[in-house]
Amino acid sequence: MKWIYNILRISGLKNQELLEEYFDHYTSEYEYLLEQGDSEELAHSKVVDAISKLDVKTINFEYFKLKHKNKLIMSSTFTFLFAAVIFVFGNFDEPPSIAPVEMSGHSITSGYGERMHPTEKVKKLHRGIDIRGKLGTTVMATSSGIVKDAGYDKLNGYFVEIQHDAIYTTRYHHLSKIDVQKDDQVKKGEKIGEIGSSGLSTAPHLHYEVLEKGKNVDPALFLKV
Repeated sequence: MKWIYNILRISGLKNQELLEEYFDHYTSEYEYLLEQGDSEELAHSKVVDAISKLDVKTINFEYFKLKHKNKLIMSSTFTFLFAAVIFVFGNFDEPPSIAPVEMSGHSITSGYGERMHPTEKVKKLHRGIDIRGKLGTTVMATSSGIVKDAGYDKLNGYFVEIQHDAIYTTRYHHLSKIDVQKDDQVKKGEKIGEIGSSGLSTAPHLHYEVLEKGKNVDPALFLKV
């Protein structure tokens, strides 16, 4: 469940007690959703959505008052505070804002949306964009965040997935090299790997995805090239 803790941490909760309290709550919520029959993906999406509705500034401020003015025990008061702000949407999203590769000399060869799959030869949704590039071209994190997963599978080849905050996640597929590992903190523009043709791929390129609250959106909307 470390992904829950990481999302809470990068969402702006400043105190360890706050982090642990919210972590316990959302861990229990995630387990409850699984027990009720939700898939791991759906339960993950619901928890991420709930965290995105936290008014983190208010929570931090109220915690400061409780600890430094009233000297009250946090545990009992926190329950009331949590109930008061849980449905208020927080303004702490940090969307991906740069291209994942240096675009000079590179081009988008396949956009987001329905297309004929190049290897499966059937029409299906292309969940990201493909950027053609030379083998070994540097791939960069498009916003700061924490590496949610990194590894290899037969479809995506060598891949990296970064959780930027409670709203945005990015994915980088078909790499030839990975320079980060799960739970690493990365900064915007930091190298995370290199373009390759691993997995189900016909030529060196980067498949890049952006997810907003767990749902794929067009990455081209976020590119500044």
